This record gives sequence, C-alpha cells and structure tokens, in this order.
Amino acid sequence: MKKRSLRVNAVLYSVRTVMSFLFPFITFPYVSRVLGVDNIGKVTTSANLVSYFILIAQMGIFTYASREGARIRDDAEKLSLFAGEVFTINLLSTAAAYILLVLTVAVVPHYHAYSLLILIHSFNIIGTTIGVEWLCNIYEDYGYIAVRSLAVQVFTVMMLFAFVKKPADYPIYAAISVIANSGANIMNFFHVRRFTRIRLTRDLKLNTHLKPLLVIFFSAVATTIYVNSDVTMLSFMCGDYNVGLYNASVRIYSILQAMISSIFLVALPRLSNDLVTATREQYMKTLNDLLDELFLFLLPVITGVYMIAGEAIRLFSGKAFIESVPSLQILSITLVFSMLASFLTNTVLLPNKMETDALRATVFSAAVNVILNIWLIPKLAQNGAALTTLAAEFLMMTTQYMVIRKMHVLQPSGKNLVQILAGCVLIVLCCIVLQSFSLGMVAGVLLKVAVSAAAYMVLLGLSGNLVFRRILQDLLRRRKRTETA
Repeated sequence: MKKRSLRVNAVLYSVRTVMSFLFPFITFPYVSRVLGVDNIGKVTTSANLVSYFILIAQMGIFTYASREGARIRDDAEKLSLFAGEVFTINLLSTAAAYILLVLTVAVVPHYHAYSLLILIHSFNIIGTTIGVEWLCNIYEDYGYIAVRSLAVQVFTVMMLFAFVKKPADYPIYAAISVIANSGANIMNFFHVRRFTRIRLTRDLKLNTHLKPLLVIFFSAVATTIYVNSDVTMLSFMCGDYNVGLYNASVRIYSILQAMISSIFLVALPRLSNDLVTATREQYMKTLNDLLDELFLFLLPVITGVYMIAGEAIRLFSGKAFIESVPSLQILSITLVFSMLASFLTNTVLLPNKMETDALRATVFSAAVNVILNIWLIPKLAQNGAALTTLAAEFLMMTTQYMVIRKMHVLQPSGKNLVQILAGCVLIVLCCIVLQSFSLGMVAGVLLKVAVSAAAYMVLLGLSGNLVFRRILQDLLRRRKRTETA
C-alpha cells in the first residue's frame, strides 16, 4: 500500500477535525445570542455527562485498533478477523454504557431536569460505535473523512439557521449538534467495506485484546476526568451561567487544540508501522521532524490567541460572555502543555506499547485536577476551572517526559525553538502597536492576525529556519508536480 505524506495526512485530518469544530465556530456566535448563557450552559452540562458514557462505550478502541490494525493492515485475512473481534467488543461496551447512563440519570437528582437533553445527546454513543473510524485511520483514509465531514457540516449548519429561532429552541440545537457529530457514521460503516468486511463473532480473543484495551481505557478515563470534571463540578457548584461562560472559552480552546493536534495524531499508525517495518533511525527522524513542526505552529498560535482573547470572545460569543476572557487566556497558555503531553502520548508512549506509563501520568494529573477543582472553583468559578486544567496538563507533560527522556528519542532543534520564540515576541509587539490605532473590532482582529502572521513568517525566512524552509520546499515541489501532471 502506497504511503501518503504525513504532512498531507495531517492537512486532511485537520480538515476533518476542523469541520467537526467549524460547525460550532460558525454557528455559536448566532446560537449564543439566540439561546443565552443559561441555555448554553444546560446543553453543555448534558453533553458533558454523556461524554463520560461515550468514553465507556469506546473503551480505548480507537487508539488500540488504530495501532494494532496498522501492524497487520497488509494482511487482509488477519485484519478482517481483528476488525470483527474489536467491533463486537465495542457493541458490548456500548450496551453497558447505555445501561450505566440510565442508572446515573435515575439516581442523581441533579440530572433529572436535563433528561430530554441527555436523551438527545445519548445518540452520540451508538453513533460513535457505528462509525468505526478506526478502520479509516488504519488505512490513513483521511481524504474520505474530510469530504464526508464537510458534507454533513454544511447540511447541519443549514438546519440550525432554519430551526433555531428563540431561547426555547435549545433542545433543537442539541439535536442538530448530535447530527453534526454522528450523522456521517452510517456512511462510514458502509464505506469501510472497501477495506475489509466486519463480522460479529463469538470468539472475542479477550486474552489478547482486553488488557491493552483496559489500560488505554483507564488512561482515557483519567484524561476525561481532568478535561470534563471542570464542567461537571462547575454545574454542581456554580450553575448553568458559569458553565455557559466556561463553554465559550473552551470552544475556542478546543478548536485550536484539534487543529494543532492533527499534526501528530495522524502519525500513530505510521509510527507503529515504522517500529515493525523500518529502522529506529527512521522512527526517530519522523518523530523529531513532527516535534519541530509542532513547535513551529503551536507557539505563535498560543501567543496570538492570548493577545486577541477579548476580541475573540466578543466576536465568537457576544458581549454577554465577556467574563470568559480570563479563562480563555489561561487556556491559551494551557495549549503548550496539553499539546506536548498529547504529542508524547501518541508518538512515543503508545507506538512503543507504553500504555501503563501513560496511564500512571494521566491518573496522577486527574487526581490533582479534581482536588484543585474542589478548592478553586468555589472561589474563582470558570477561571478556577481553567487554572486547574493548566496545572493538570503541566503535570501530565512533565510526568511523561521524565519517563521518555531515558529512551533518548527526543532531539528537537534548539535553533528552531529560539527562532520561533523570537517570532512570538514579534507577534506580541505587532499586536500592541496595532492596539493603539482606532480600529473596528473585526478589522482590528483581521489586521492583527494578518500582520502578525506575515511578520512571523518573514522573520523565520530571514533567519534561515530549516523547518519553515523544508515545508516551503515541499509545497513548491507539490505545486510543480501538479502543474506538470
């Protein structure tokens, strides 16, 4: 099977990921003004609860199946058997997730008022299972995923503007969000037949699959606790209003996180395959090229978001959400640690089957996050939730690095990092200078982004940044091939 460039895969995966977040990015400015802070808080609270049970249903299957399937993807017979086993396990875990969700809503009085919204969001549980997106990931079929996502998002955006007209329409907004997230999964189920046939089986080979699945699952549980416990505890301690405020900053944070993580998430199947079929040197080269490119994009994005946080909140959510600005600034700093932690997990620990080390780091970070939430949320509300996320991600990254440094596989370019930091200083200066002019909000944001991006790239070019030059040369080669084709 011909391997597509990791950079092309990253772009295609980014398109797909951005589509899943572009739906709220396009619609949230409209929805937040129509529904108001409290109703946004209600939808967020119910979606947050269901996310725990989506996690139970998935049980680490996407990561495990992507890694192990990549090792045998050239053997159609083995992959077909593997796919049947994993999918059957996934259906059983999905049934268990629904049972636990019903019991939770019945037992916890706090969620009785959210029953309708929880029911609507619960369709995401089976939708994610039916989607079997791990098969597309195994074969690096990111082009199909990008096109499919675009089609579904366009359709759901049209539905939202047609049917959400007043504050009482928040259940309709929740339903449309479910369609946006899971509507394409039935298409997925039929599309993957081009790769292999999925058959239910009684021989689940639990002795083979269960241990690594559970390790990855508990690691994901711990991650979800320190990602989602903020909203859960805000809901109990402060109410829907503060959940709505926090949601405004988290949405922007999540979009940026998804876009940047596409640089390395697509690398898990490739790096797993390299560890079996290629040399350690090739694995390390791919790994460190990705790390250098991650720094190239991550640090300027964080700097820019911090500088325009106020304008971003007003444009994205409206003046009613202006109290979200401090939490967005805190979360923008958090991106440094969350992206590096995710990088270490997906490109070093998981390909090298070090799930247990990832689990230890995640459990430790989750425990600290919950403890800090109990202390800070009553005092600082959504800003306290953002601070606990920052602390948890920092601990996650630090703990993982302490394990990985013994392997001597990470060798990032120090010169590249210094040049990038100089570019970030230039971005800050550009934003400060432009802030002194009397510009409209939209014009001001566009000008800050354009001028800062141009100044950053010029500085990289003049300083001879090798990573930036490598990307430009690759783009020029592709353009010449396209023109001569």
